[in-house]
Amino acid sequence: MIHLYAAGVLAVSGWFVLSNARFRQKMRALRVGPYGDREAYEALCQRMKVKPVPVYYADPIPSACLVGVVRPYILLPLTAKPQESELVLMHELCHLKARDPWWGLARNACCVIHWFNPLVWLAAWLSRSDQEMACDERVIQPMSDEERIRHACLLYTSPS
Repeated sequence: MIHLYAAGVLAVSGWFVLSNARFRQKMRALRVGPYGDREAYEALCQRMKVKPVPVYYADPIPSACLVGVVRPYILLPLTAKPQESELVLMHELCHLKARDPWWGLARNACCVIHWFNPLVWLAAWLSRSDQEMACDERVIQPMSDEERIRHACLLYTSPS
């Protein structure tokens, strides 16, 4: 029985390592250049009390994302409109500030340890969804109603 459990742990952890390595490699290959408005970005980081991480444009990606745990960076779609960039960057910086990449690692560890339990996999999926909603809530909290509507329109029109 212990051999079966160990085989499951090795298989699931191997799958996580390989899929994350492939994802990082693909995202690195899609980078086309650094984000242009460095001054505004650094001011946003200072306002949010977050240490700046590198920001790159990537093509093609469906939506912005925070990539990595140890040396994270943000990818913005090449098609991102300049007026939307601040909101998108705020969202990704909220993930960084909340240490969401580390929580993702913890979720993966739970799935590795409990690879046989579908409820743990469901909990991990629900945790990821809650993480996104909490991040959106943190972004819109200081906004006016008009800004919240603009942000909702951005979320509604961008693919997830």
